[in-house]
Formats: sequence, C-alpha cells, structure tokens
Amino acid sequence: MLQTFLSWRCQGVFFLVGQILAGWILVGFLPVKAETSGGVVISGFQVSGGSGRTNEEYVELYNSSSEPVDISGWRLAKLTKTGALGSWTYLMSGFAAGTTLPGHTFALAVHNDAASLFGGDWQYGSSTLAEDNSVVLLNTGGDVVDLVGWGQAVHFTGQPLAIAGAGSWARELGVDSALGAFAQTEALPRQGRASDFLGVESSGT
Repeated sequence: MLQTFLSWRCQGVFFLVGQILAGWILVGFLPVKAETSGGVVISGFQVSGGSGRTNEEYVELYNSSSEPVDISGWRLAKLTKTGALGSWTYLMSGFAAGTTLPGHTFALAVHNDAASLFGGDWQYGSSTLAEDNSVVLLNTGGDVVDLVGWGQAVHFTGQPLAIAGAGSWARELGVDSALGAFAQTEALPRQGRASDFLGVESSGT
C-alpha cells in the first residue's frame, strides 16, 4: 500500500516537472517562457556600422507563420552584459495599436541615425545596441517572445553569437520559409514578404 502510494507520488512529480519543462526553454541558464512554434521572431540585427558609424544599427523581425500576428503593444528591448532579466532598456516601448505583421513577412526597427540608410518600418533613438548585449522581443504580457545575445552576454537562447564590433547577422531562410541559424551577412536587412527573397509563393496575406 505504502509502495503504491510512493509510486503514485513519484509519477505525479515527474508529470508535473515534464509539464513545466515542456513550456519553457533555458535562456542563459535562466528559464524564460517560450512562445508556441511559429510566430514572430528576431530574424536579424546590426550592432554597429563600424568606426564613426556606431548608430548604424537595426533589429529585423520576421513572422514565420502563415497567419498575421497583431503585435500592438509589444516591445523591443535590450539587456546589457550584466543586466538582469526584467531590467529592460527599451528600443521600442510599445508598437502602436493596430500594428499587424502579415504571415511570412519581414519588418524593420532602425535607429534614427540610420533611417536614411536602411529605411525601416519603425524608428528608435533613445538607446543603442552595443557589444555583449542581448536584444529581446516582449509581448503585451511582458513574456519573452524571442531573445538573442552576443559576445559575452549573460542572457541568450541556445548560445551567444560570437560577435565583436561591426557587422550584420541574420537567420537564414530555407525555400519553405523555415528559419535557420544566425550567420554573418553583408546584405542589407530584408523588408517585405519572404517570397520576395526566396522567389517562391508564400501562404498568408
């Protein structure tokens, strides 16, 4: 009887732990709630344009699903190397009401000083990216939707990118619009539908 009770308790504990881990990912050794598969992610960024061009930066977003996503009130933030989760410095303190990103579409948040170079869908200027930072996308509830860290950043997904100084980084796209790993790129940020870059028909509006 006692053995059966203990066995039931153990099974219950393992089930509970499994349910918790199923909805969380480890980010820089800390648990951060992960969104469901698909949806909006940080797909690219540039920290600096090089010497004398430190504000030539941007953060690229991509809706990897086929359905439009309403990002009204979502925020784009950064963390310094020593910053704790939650101590956000906002690049975009909240996307305007009615802001929707169509399926399989890129969009760009760019620093004011680089708007003439990159264009962009939104501009920011109150803060800038730097070495050993993390960039974070937050939903209206303050949950981390996506997070990318580089250099010696403490907070990251998977592992920090080996970035030092200037350069652009982007997640590669497959022919099915699937996202791959980050790689350094010389290309300008992507804006518009994935089919514009892949030469294939994308679903969604």
